[in-house]
Amino acid sequence: MHRCRVPPELLGAAGPGPRAVIRQGVGTDNLHPDLLARRNLPGFSVPDYCVDEVSTHTTALALALERAL
Repeated sequence: MHRCRVPPELLGAAGPGPRAVIRQGVGTDNLHPDLLARRNLPGFSVPDYCVDEVSTHTTALALALERAL
């Protein structure tokens, strides 16, 4: 459910099973706090998700530009 909103339809389709909604990445803009509160579900984000990979990729792209690849 990466990069998608959490509307009532999604939680309804998930049924009574979910115990939390967790977003990988920076920000909680796609978590619907009012909806989660009504369903008594905690919402979390993992802000340091993929930080090392992004920095490594950025460095590789900078080197590729420097070497005119």
